Amino acid sequence: MKYYIQSFFSIVSLCLILFLTSITNKMHAQISNTSYYLRSSIYRHQLNPAYDAPNDYFALPIMGNVSIGTSGNFGLNHFLYDAPTISAYETTTFMSSSVDANKFLSNLERNSRFGTNIDVQLLALGFHKWNGFNTVSLSLRSISQTSLPKELFAFMKLGQTDPMGTVYDIYDISTQSQTFAEIAFGRSKDINDELRVGFKVKGLIGLEYMNAQINHIRASLGDQEWTLEAEGMLETAVLGGQFDYADVDEDTPANHRTVDREINGVDIDSPKSSGLGAAIDAGIIFQPNADWVFSASITDFGFIAWTDVNTAYQDPSNKYSFDGFHDFVLDENNVKEGDTSLGDQLDDTGDDFANVFKFYQDDDQIGHSKTKRLMATARFGAEYTIPFYRRVTTGLLVTHHFNEVYSVSEVRLSVNVSPVEWVDGALSIGVDTFGTTMGWMLNFHPGVIDFFIGGDAILSKVNPQYIPLSDMNNQLSGGLSITF
Repeated sequence: MKYYIQSFFSIVSLCLILFLTSITNKMHAQISNTSYYLRSSIYRHQLNPAYDAPNDYFALPIMGNVSIGTSGNFGLNHFLYDAPTISAYETTTFMSSSVDANKFLSNLERNSRFGTNIDVQLLALGFHKWNGFNTVSLSLRSISQTSLPKELFAFMKLGQTDPMGTVYDIYDISTQSQTFAEIAFGRSKDINDELRVGFKVKGLIGLEYMNAQINHIRASLGDQEWTLEAEGMLETAVLGGQFDYADVDEDTPANHRTVDREINGVDIDSPKSSGLGAAIDAGIIFQPNADWVFSASITDFGFIAWTDVNTAYQDPSNKYSFDGFHDFVLDENNVKEGDTSLGDQLDDTGDDFANVFKFYQDDDQIGHSKTKRLMATARFGAEYTIPFYRRVTTGLLVTHHFNEVYSVSEVRLSVNVSPVEWVDGALSIGVDTFGTTMGWMLNFHPGVIDFFIGGDAILSKVNPQYIPLSDMNNQLSGGLSITF
């Protein structure tokens, strides 16, 4: 019977993980790093504001520049396996007894990490004026990250391994997200024949902020009793929304009677900004001769001050204990007064288990403020033009995203070619915190239009639902603009 309860534990835990992840993924990338040395690109200034565009341009609304990226150190095939030949199904999950626990766990990193980024440019204009290049843009951006420790999956897969009892201490399950609108004004100009500088100032309007953390789960599995307790917190700021509370249930046990503060969701009474912020980009380009170009930039160096942030905590007194099912009636159709059925005890067990993971409003932290830094990015590049065929260049770009425990570093080497006047292309290979990726970019600019498409990570093998199997490193950028 306890095997089934272990499975129940695991299923509920996984549902919790998926819930925390899903509420962040309503939205680490801007335009692809592969385009950094693509000289026809009109949006390189997003990576380094010292760059200009070869032409003035006006981006088609919403279609001018769209970038969607995911990153992670795992894929679907870390959790799905070929089913045994005797099974009626082709695949099975890691929870199947046919999947070796050591094989499953050895394929996981210490922390399984996953992030998403969407950057949609709503309006944009770039023009050469006043002895320099100027840009104005309005964008919608959203960034989220999730981190899951290996110990969580060990608990789900292994359960009780010692007859005398097994204890799992699971730390730091976390998920974060920020969604905001960005208004940016940029300018770049030559200082002399060798040096060019650029900068951008950005005004930020916060739309959504969420930070959910389960700091510690302690699961004690013994022959006589299983116990589970958790400690965590939840912060939200969503368009002026406030926590919505669960209805008071008079049947709730006395030790769980904080229901009038039990979080049931977020209620948006009057949509408004959830925060305001600012950021800057700065860049420099140094070209000592016709063959070499060196560059450096810092982007998204700034913050958002979130207002009306609401905080909730898990109640550590909501400890779950299970010592088996007792004195139940198996026949659901023959339950007499005073008796309990197996179904009733399963329902009660599920309710008690769910109480461990409920969040409750902190009365001292209603509508407070919190300042969060953006994910600033530093880039350092070196580009070399092939002397005997100057339509080909090679470039090395080192990138680091500063984002606390979610920081990512990358080194990317690219080959860039312009075979004819109206088309350019690039191929790249990058090695970062999550693995190795191949990138590509094509830019068509035959006259009054400029169309580009490509990404830093060519889509890996996927299942029929287009979920990546080997890893989550995928990134795609594209857009259509009018040039003049």
